[in-house]
Amino acid sequence: MGRTLVPLLICIATLQFVSVPAGGQIAAHESDHDKLQRALEQSAVDLIGMLEKGEPAALLDIMSKRGVVFGLEPPPIQWDEIRRQFAQKRGTYCLLFDSECARKEDAAARKKAGAPDRKEPLYSYREMFRLFQKRSMRVSVSGSPRGWGGQVTITFLPMAENESEGQPELINFLFAYERGQWKLTAIVYT
Repeated sequence: MGRTLVPLLICIATLQFVSVPAGGQIAAHESDHDKLQRALEQSAVDLIGMLEKGEPAALLDIMSKRGVVFGLEPPPIQWDEIRRQFAQKRGTYCLLFDSECARKEDAAARKKAGAPDRKEPLYSYREMFRLFQKRSMRVSVSGSPRGWGGQVTITFLPMAENESEGQPELINFLFAYERGQWKLTAIVYT
C-alpha cells in the first residue's frame, strides 16, 4: 500500500506543480487586475469631476501623450494640438467644456458642408455631466501582451421614469495603462 501511495502522491504533486505556477500567476494577475480596476474607477471619477468643474489643465494631465481619438474612428489628435485647442478655446475644448462654442463650431461646419441645421440640442461634455445627473458607470480592464487597457462606459439615463424618448446616451472613454497611470486614449461617441 505504501509503494502505491507514494507514486500516486508524486503524480498528484506533479500535476499540482504544473498548475500551481499558472494558478499563482493567475492569482497575482487577478490581484493586479483588481488594483488596476480600482485605479481606473478612480480615474473615471476624477475625469468626470474635471469635466463637471471645467478643468482643462487637469484633463490634459490624464490624456495620453500619444494623442486622443475623438469620435468613432478618426486618427488621434496629438496631445500638443489638444493643448493648443484648449488654450485657444476651440475644437476639442468646445466639445468638452463649452456648449455655446460647440454649437457655433457645429453650425459653421454644417453650413460649410451644406448640411441642414442640427435639430437636437448639442451639449458639451461638461454640460451633459452637469445636467444629466442620473447616470451609470461601467468599468472594465483587460490585459494583453502589449499592456493593460480600460474602458469606462457612462450611460446617461432618462430624467424621469415615464420618459421614453430615444435610447439612453452612451459615452465610452478608453484608457491605456502607461508608465504606472491610466491615460485617456479615446472618447468614443456617435
